Amino acid sequence: MFSIILIIVLISVISFVAVTVYYVLYSRHINARIASGEIKGKRMIDIPNVIRTVIILALLIYAVITTLALTAGRKQVIEENYDTFSVINLSNYTYSSYKGTLLDKDASYAKKYSRESNDGYQKSVSQDGDFVFTSFTRVGERDAFHPDFFCFVDYIGENSEELCLYESYAFIDTFSQERASEIGSGGGSIQDGFLVIGNVNDEESFKIDLSILDSHGEEAYFEADRKAYEEDKGNFPDASEYALSTSTVVITVQ
Repeated sequence: MFSIILIIVLISVISFVAVTVYYVLYSRHINARIASGEIKGKRMIDIPNVIRTVIILALLIYAVITTLALTAGRKQVIEENYDTFSVINLSNYTYSSYKGTLLDKDASYAKKYSRESNDGYQKSVSQDGDFVFTSFTRVGERDAFHPDFFCFVDYIGENSEELCLYESYAFIDTFSQERASEIGSGGGSIQDGFLVIGNVNDEESFKIDLSILDSHGEEAYFEADRKAYEEDKGNFPDASEYALSTSTVVITVQ
């Protein structure tokens, strides 16, 4: 809002200065012709026409600047939604992980999504290990009000207190499979069901890696991680190396 007001003020000041300068030149020219007795020659534009011209030009400049500002603002809003995701626990509809800015702090909005069908989305179901992934990807052009994808993740394996879940979420290049960015979390109890909602850049896919560890595997993982930290060589272990089972799905928006 402040920038638009500033533009209006600047245009008004410039218009006032332009009209004032022209008025001074116009008055001097007329007075000089009267003093010399000259009545011929090309007439200068009169003041009312100058004012109208300045107003029209000012409005055109304002319209162009406003259009550019709105276009840039809309592009920025859409781009801020790319490469973002959130993970919602379906047992209590709270966030367990996210990347980017949460547009809605109340995660209960996830209730509007269905495992069966959702308008404007293509459904895909796959099972890997102890997890079933029910993915929905948008069909058609993206917009700032609907996610590019969402995926219901359901655990179908045995559950016990000694088992824990390690999660890894990554944006990867669709063609080379190289990771563009990644967020991992782990050590928590296994959720029976959660929902991953997100957006991706063009030519990128979203990858979910899940690892189930028992207490022995977690201890071995912690020990390997401690040694890697002490060696400080940048080669840290992956939880999947110590897992009882792993599950993976790659979500690509066509």
